[in-house]
Amino acid sequence: MTARIKITFERWKPVDLELGEPSQRGWIDSEGVRMDPEDAEDPSAVEATVEFLNRKGAVHPSSDPPTGIDLWFSTEPEIDFESGDQEIRSYHLYGFSVEEELQVFHRIRYG
Repeated sequence: MTARIKITFERWKPVDLELGEPSQRGWIDSEGVRMDPEDAEDPSAVEATVEFLNRKGAVHPSSDPPTGIDLWFSTEPEIDFESGDQEIRSYHLYGFSVEEELQVFHRIRYG
């Protein structure tokens, strides 16, 4: 199975923050972006994944420490300063082994 990153979003209006539930959430890319290894000497997708997540600013893991089940990384909220609306994007690891997920987690979390 090819390692991929599937992308979701949550949109929060100021009133949603009070209620604790986003007004919108859904898929940006449910098929996923392929994480093909960039280095022939590194057959895993770990390096490509770490670089991709860092470029997107997705540095907040869904669990710390990771459980090995459904790991994703989220961005800081992007704020529309006129409306106060916020959007958070989450990047879900799919098709990775537990070992690869742990490697990605440690590289993102601890550098």
